[in-house]
Amino acid sequence: MRNLVSVAAIGLAGLLSACFMSETPFVPDADLVSLPDENVRFCTDEDDCADASLAEDGSYILMPPPEEDDAPVPIRLAALTQNDLGRIWLAEIPIEEDDETVYTVGVVRRAPEFDTGLPGYEIALPDCHEFTPEEAEAYGIEKIDKGTCHVPASMPVAEFLRAAYAERLNDPEWWVGED
Repeated sequence: MRNLVSVAAIGLAGLLSACFMSETPFVPDADLVSLPDENVRFCTDEDDCADASLAEDGSYILMPPPEEDDAPVPIRLAALTQNDLGRIWLAEIPIEEDDETVYTVGVVRRAPEFDTGLPGYEIALPDCHEFTPEEAEAYGIEKIDKGTCHVPASMPVAEFLRAAYAERLNDPEWWVGED
């Protein structure tokens, strides 16, 4: 599992390491959901958090740290699963570099330990090294390089995560990157 380290502050290069990437959005408008709160805090750990607000289009706008010149980043969510840790959402995170946009696959869970005036949610990036060759063949996943995997437009991302990551998404240690 890879943590999302201030998406708004690091840009495309920082996200490419061991991530699932798609050239097309994978959260259909019909599946777009909002969290129970309009204003939230997305965190990868207690020292890496960014505030976000619900936008009119249903996405959450992740605000970069005040000291950064980066643009806000929209995060689109869809219901993924429910497990012992609570509800888990699929996150679609667009990353723009030059004139290109790629969409990173993320997962989100409610994490009260990150509450600091705003409800806290942990966001993580499933590591593209955590799937089997059989899963790669079944879902058409291609390794682009040592750390990046391409998700084909036809791949049902949510279905893949439910099948291949069910145990990991239910493991608190996976969320903190200790497995």
